[in-house]
Amino acid sequence: MKRMDKRADEDYNPTVAILEHLHDAIFILNAAGIIEYANKSAMELLGLNSYKLVGTSLRNYLVSDTTDSWFDEVLAGSNMEIEARLRGHEYAIPVLVSFGVIEDPARDMRFILVSARDIGWRKEMERMLNQQQIMTLSKSRYKEMGELAINLVHNLGQPLTSLQLKLDLAKKECQKEMPRLEKIDNHLHKMTGLLQNIHKTVENARQFARQSEDESLKALNVESALKKALEQLAYEFTEKNIAIIKKTPGKPTHILANPLSIQQVLVTLLRKLIQANLETQIQEERSIEIELASENGKWTAVSIKSPSAYWQSPDDIMLTMDLKVVQLIVETIGGDFRWYNNKSNGILFQIRFPLNSGNEREQLQNLIALLHQS
Repeated sequence: MKRMDKRADEDYNPTVAILEHLHDAIFILNAAGIIEYANKSAMELLGLNSYKLVGTSLRNYLVSDTTDSWFDEVLAGSNMEIEARLRGHEYAIPVLVSFGVIEDPARDMRFILVSARDIGWRKEMERMLNQQQIMTLSKSRYKEMGELAINLVHNLGQPLTSLQLKLDLAKKECQKEMPRLEKIDNHLHKMTGLLQNIHKTVENARQFARQSEDESLKALNVESALKKALEQLAYEFTEKNIAIIKKTPGKPTHILANPLSIQQVLVTLLRKLIQANLETQIQEERSIEIELASENGKWTAVSIKSPSAYWQSPDDIMLTMDLKVVQLIVETIGGDFRWYNNKSNGILFQIRFPLNSGNEREQLQNLIALLHQS
């Protein structure tokens, strides 16, 4: 027995030297969870000396937001890893804690090895990144609202100007000694058409406002959603001289989704291609190609492509954030979103919406099959 204890002490000394030089906080607990050893990093992290730590339960210092039974699970031999807070003399520090069980059959002893890594810097980085993402999304939404307002001003301003002109011409004709009724009738007819256009714009804005408050899922015609997205950006396409080439199937395809979310997806992707076309020094004609198709009777595939556009900085945070939002929306309804950026072939967005949105099992099988195809 003495020989065995001597050999254990000989093994222990170099082991302690190694543990003392580790940057992670290391604790060795007995089977009851009592601290029998704490290295230098552990003492520095907690701000406590060895004599205050040894002989006390680790549970006094470790605070976890997981289940209340986490400590019992550790004592039972669970090799778990949790995020927790190590609370010492002054303040709590976020740490990543790993537990492992060490068995010593020769001495019929069992120890629990605990390592805790300070992740305070990571939490701060996550906080800063989250704040940056919120600011980026906020700027993106303000920009979208501004562009929507510009589109509304254009769609209302031009007809109102024409309406005023026709009204002046009609009044001028009425003030003549011999007014020509056919001219007045012609002006009134054109004024009626302009008023109908204004009414249509107001109705679209009203419908958009209603949709923004409605989060329910509806049977949505994808081609109809695409048409609305193109109408929303029509002024920008004209102003930037971008031609739209559209290919749609003969019969309409419907999916179960929130109409505004799908419209947001399509508008975001189209707007990204507008920006890419402006950033790329294009000599030839600018164009965006859109194709809708049914795929294997399981998917509605939407392909949006700009052959002449190319992103010089595909890792741009604004671009990445917007595409992540698109991916999240598409995947929420069981779909698939991919994009490609190639200098010779341009930019391609591929969206697949599930036709059977109500059957989650079938959705999963289709996604697995899609994964094996790629």
